[in-house]
Amino acid sequence: MIKWIWVIVLIFSPGLAAEAQIFGQKGKQRKLLIQQIALLQTYMGYVKKGYQVVDGGIRTVNGIKNGEWNLHRLYLESLRQVNPRVRSFPQVSEVIRYGTRIDAQCRSMPGALNTSGKFSAAELDYIRRVYLGLVDRTSRQLDYLAQVIEDGHMELSDDERLQRIADIYKEVTSLYRFTVDFSNQVRMLAGQRGIELKETEVLQGIYELK
Repeated sequence: MIKWIWVIVLIFSPGLAAEAQIFGQKGKQRKLLIQQIALLQTYMGYVKKGYQVVDGGIRTVNGIKNGEWNLHRLYLESLRQVNPRVRSFPQVSEVIRYGTRIDAQCRSMPGALNTSGKFSAAELDYIRRVYLGLVDRTSRQLDYLAQVIEDGHMELSDDERLQRIADIYKEVTSLYRFTVDFSNQVRMLAGQRGIELKETEVLQGIYELK
């Protein structure tokens, strides 16, 4: 009986040893797997924290950018608002006054010259084109002035607006001086031709008397 037991032990002992070895290997593998899972969980924790840091940093940067953009937008909007002192700058009313005078003179002179009978058709056409050019240039300066002194048109500081007004004033006063000088020359020419016409009529009367 004991012999048979030993025989059975000898027969199954290699299998038991192998099974024990397998169980031992599985245990080691299981332990290694558990360690790997733990390391993976630790790594994922670091990754998650890193993502949170990066995401928070991006949000912070975006917040700063948005804040800067809002300040920039408010600054630009403020530049579109015209200071009332700019509108009441003396040169503003002077530009309008000179512009009105230029327009009135340029519109009245051609008609008066046309009925005077002292200029040819070609001369009248030239004079009319000069006055139309003056009206056009003055009108563009007045439109520009309106954009400078009205809200919502230009993004300019007060100093920049005042400089633009000064430039417009300089241009319009120059146009006004030219208008006056040109009109005076045309009047003088008309007057000279009127005198010449009278002299011619007098001479014709003298010759007729003879």
